[in-house]
Amino acid sequence: MKTSARILYIDHDDKQRSRLERGLRKKGYTVFSAASGEAGLEALKTVPVDLALSRFTLPDMDGLELLRRLRAQQPRLSGVFLGAGDSLPRVVEAMKRGAADFVPEPCRLEAVARAVEQALASAPQKPQSGGAEAERAYIRQLEAKLKKWEQKAFSLGMANVDMLAIQEQLEEKNQQMEKLLAELSRRTNELQAILDASPAAIVMVDPQNRITAVNQRIFDFFGLKREALLRRSFDFFLKEIAPCFEDFSLFQPHTGEIEQFCRDCDPQAINIRDLYSLAMTINRPRPRIVVPFPASVKDRDGRELGKIWIFEDVTELKRADELLRTVVEASPIPIIVSRFSDSKVLFANEPVAEILGKSVAEITGMSTPDFYFDLEDRKIVLEKLQTRGFVRDHEVRVKTASGEALWMIFSLTVTELNGEKVIIGAFYDINARRQAEEALRESEERFRQLTENIHEAFWMYDVKTGKPIYLSPAFESVTGLKREALAESFGTVASIIHPEDLQRVMAAVPEKFKSEYGLEYRIIRPDGQVRWIAERAFPIRNPAGEVYRICGVGADITERKLATEALKQERNFVSAVLDTAGALVIVLDTAGRVVRFNRACEQVTGYKAAEVIGKYFWDYFIVADEIEMVRGEFEKLRSGHFPSELENCWLTREGKHRLISWSNTALLDDSGNVEYIIATGIDITERKQAEENLRLYRKIFMNSKDPIAVLDIQGRILEVNPAAEQLYGYREAELKGNTTALILGEKAFKRLVNELPLKGDYAIRREIATQTRNGSELVLELSAFPILNDKQEIIYRVGFARDITARKKAEAALRKAHDELEIRVRERTAELATVNEILRASEARNSALLDAIPDLMFRLNREGIYLDYKAPRDSDLAVPPEEVIGKTVIQTLPPELARETLENLARVLHSGEAMSMEYELPHDEHLHYFEARLVVSGKDEVLAIVRDITERKHAEEALRKAHEELEQRVEERTADLARANRELRETQLQLIQSEKMAALGTLVAGVAHEINTPVGAINSMHDTLVRAMTQLKKRMGERFPEDISADPKLAAAFKVIEDANRVIASGSARVTNIVRRLRSFARLDEAELKEADIHEGLEDTLVLIHHEIKHNIHLVKNYGEIPRIRCYPGRLNQVFLNLLINAKQALQGRENGTITVTTWHQDGIVHVSIADNGVGIPSKNLSRIFDPGFTTKGVGVGTGLGLSIVYRIIKEDHRGEITVQSKVGEGTTFTVSIPEGLGEGSESLL
Repeated sequence: MKTSARILYIDHDDKQRSRLERGLRKKGYTVFSAASGEAGLEALKTVPVDLALSRFTLPDMDGLELLRRLRAQQPRLSGVFLGAGDSLPRVVEAMKRGAADFVPEPCRLEAVARAVEQALASAPQKPQSGGAEAERAYIRQLEAKLKKWEQKAFSLGMANVDMLAIQEQLEEKNQQMEKLLAELSRRTNELQAILDASPAAIVMVDPQNRITAVNQRIFDFFGLKREALLRRSFDFFLKEIAPCFEDFSLFQPHTGEIEQFCRDCDPQAINIRDLYSLAMTINRPRPRIVVPFPASVKDRDGRELGKIWIFEDVTELKRADELLRTVVEASPIPIIVSRFSDSKVLFANEPVAEILGKSVAEITGMSTPDFYFDLEDRKIVLEKLQTRGFVRDHEVRVKTASGEALWMIFSLTVTELNGEKVIIGAFYDINARRQAEEALRESEERFRQLTENIHEAFWMYDVKTGKPIYLSPAFESVTGLKREALAESFGTVASIIHPEDLQRVMAAVPEKFKSEYGLEYRIIRPDGQVRWIAERAFPIRNPAGEVYRICGVGADITERKLATEALKQERNFVSAVLDTAGALVIVLDTAGRVVRFNRACEQVTGYKAAEVIGKYFWDYFIVADEIEMVRGEFEKLRSGHFPSELENCWLTREGKHRLISWSNTALLDDSGNVEYIIATGIDITERKQAEENLRLYRKIFMNSKDPIAVLDIQGRILEVNPAAEQLYGYREAELKGNTTALILGEKAFKRLVNELPLKGDYAIRREIATQTRNGSELVLELSAFPILNDKQEIIYRVGFARDITARKKAEAALRKAHDELEIRVRERTAELATVNEILRASEARNSALLDAIPDLMFRLNREGIYLDYKAPRDSDLAVPPEEVIGKTVIQTLPPELARETLENLARVLHSGEAMSMEYELPHDEHLHYFEARLVVSGKDEVLAIVRDITERKHAEEALRKAHEELEQRVEERTADLARANRELRETQLQLIQSEKMAALGTLVAGVAHEINTPVGAINSMHDTLVRAMTQLKKRMGERFPEDISADPKLAAAFKVIEDANRVIASGSARVTNIVRRLRSFARLDEAELKEADIHEGLEDTLVLIHHEIKHNIHLVKNYGEIPRIRCYPGRLNQVFLNLLINAKQALQGRENGTITVTTWHQDGIVHVSIADNGVGIPSKNLSRIFDPGFTTKGVGVGTGLGLSIVYRIIKEDHRGEITVQSKVGEGTTFTVSIPEGLGEGSESLL
């Protein structure tokens, strides 16, 4: 700050000018003030100043005009403007013309002082000498300052715009919030009604575990009221209900199991009986058995909204279930009870468990369909149950735990258990009987099928008699002999055996008596056909081990023999075909061993057929991670699932992978069993690679940021990528089928087509100007190449485009800048020629100046190597140059600081702009702070000027702490003053109201006194008149009895006088009562605490406003029995009066308005409520109605003081409470609660 700086301060706001002038003087400035721009200009004529401080907008001129005229008188004068936020563009203009700063409203002293200090410190001083270079440096300083304040002004302007937008958004959000709150209230009421309708006790909690809703059943179950639980934590609720449970320690584990059970199954399918084991006992308020359900509540997006806890009373249900369970378990007959709705087993006994091979616990909870071996049986049972309600002696198979089928007889009936349909069933085991019957039928059927339907000749021979005892019908078709011809002996069979095979057959006959044997031989049938017979025979022994029968089977295998020979020939032919086929063919037996391995397999794998035949193919050709898959496919083929297809890799002898696509099938033997597996494969390794490349090219095409188009030979677009649609603005459907003239224009398209060759390869690249669909200008860099067929003919053209519009504009701007730079260079060259001599002359001075600079100077290259070093001779930071030059920052600085330094070197060299960095280093056992300014000093060179700023840092830290402390003290003092000001304003308003009430009391007392005098005279004279009339009537009755009774007019006159006396007496009594009530209301003699009757105070107040409510408002008084209490009667009357007047005003415009005054006494507290059925108070205003000055009434109707005074009288004077309940359109109720014994034990509450 400039010592004793002189400031000219211009401001038409006298109060602000006086405050800021006084503050600036205290800070050591000399201040000259003026109330207008003209006065300030006159003052400047006589006293030169260092800085002008002025409000931007003055009555006689604005800041721009003032600055112009000030600088006309004092050219170098800088200015600081105040409160200029509403004229931001003109402020920027003022900055360009030399203004130093501006301070927006409110103009606090500290902000103004900082701006003044900075303006004085940074005011550029034009050098008195130094030539052109010094002048240019001064101009650069001014330009930098102007740029800085333009940025600041723009930032503040944008901040104002953002604040306005935020304010609008907040207002809109407030309106939305009010609608949401109304909807929330409606939904809350609906939810509460739903909860109260539930027979279970329900508690809802939010994600913070606070209770948001409970139903009425909570009181029935646990004796807790809803009001005592809302907004309390769920832990509080658990603590309150814990004494009700027999063993509350089970609550957490049981509810955890229930929650897991509910997560694992469909919530709609949960039945309460499934959770009996987790039920808990409540001993009070009355014994119950409950099941607690915790369930998460989520919104439509799955976000957690809290939990709902349901306590289901299962006392009666469980009691009935236990009774039924006892009956079932005691029965010796297998019995099972299941639910009709979902077939789940509820009870089962041990006999059932033994039959099914499961425990009772395992059966309970299972579904009855799991017990049926055939679900069709269950459908029949259900149909009978649904139509008749019972099933008797129904035979059905059930499934045991091991999966076996057992035959049972079912007897079932449908009944109800606690309002729920159940099925009770009894079982009888008939499995042994059914098995015996089934075995007998199967045996008979097998034999019949065997003898009657097989194609082989079956025979049975009796050893003892030597005669056949059975020949099957097929014997005749096989041998050509009639069975009758063989009835006595088998000798006829020997006559048809082929002579070449007869000896061999006869030699094998003794083998029949030893063991099973087999033989193939030929016969010559009677019709001359030679047939091959395959015979198998085996002996049958008695219990003594003797052979007593021989059975045999003979089959005609002539066709098989012929087929085997043909197959042998065919195999030789197939081998030749397989070896010449281009596909891989491999034949495997059912064990997976190689049977055939063609030449294509040898070429692909490198193995010879002889090397692999008989070997397991997966040991040679299958890669390790595919063996399991291939063996699985092999097993499918072996089990008869063919044909099939598969792709897998084969290993070659060299270890390479070849991808093979296989088509697999199988050959069957005569029995229909798989005998061989044949696989035909195609090597698709290269095709797969091509497909992968194609997918890659397609991905590149679709994701390229540059437009790509594929054209036919005529230039029509066949394919475009999304980048083309995005750049040109056309959809893909619009581009396809059109030529590129749609994008490039007809003229450019024709010129380009004429330049493209029709044959051979080519590549072009050029730039074209065009437009997008919406007319935006584009400059494109086009590249194109052809796609050729085998004849080198062009079949497609592929075009790439790159948007270089921005680059072209940048190049144009660069050329323009380059031209301007050339002009400036020529101008500068001329200047430099002149200045060069000056520089050479000042070189010596500069060298001396560098020696005098107290800073360290380093010259470094991009790699951080020190190229030069200079330090002041007397600096304690200086070191010999040889310890620095040639080393790197990594060698001399800590690692983190070295990394930061290298980054900043690169940043300065890249941007060409100077920058500063601050860092800290230890020196002489102390931590020092340094500031390094980095500037480019040559190609890949940076000059670093390093200054020790330790003392400045310490001073800044001390200043910052002092500033923070001062700001805090100012904020605290401001808050204290605001609070004191608010309390003073409230006190003043309340005092005014109290004085008004006191004046009203004095007026009422005076009026009552003035009325009492004539009323007293009226009462006295009326009493005299009544006595006189009585005497008069008595005397006249004594003297003229006949005249009075005979004269009706005289009797009527007496009657009129008596009626008039009664009216006068009634009116006089009413006036006397009103006067008494007025005097009682005023209570001028009751400023002290005393006992009083609340009802009397209410009656006094009602008398005062009777004339306002007697016509269209119905008054209802529900007075209870309340004691006299210690209070301030006069102040309470003021409370009742304000509340009654408010109720009356709320009923204006209503035909059937009602005010209800209710009193009652409870727990040592007297309660008074005043209710109306008027317009009500909006919920948003309920929290503010007791604030001083707040009113919803129109101007002149209310002051906003009444309820604040009522609040103070009840809360402060009587230590009581006042509450309000209101609903718009339905009315408002104020309740005042005053404790008994007020003031006991103390002299005063005031």
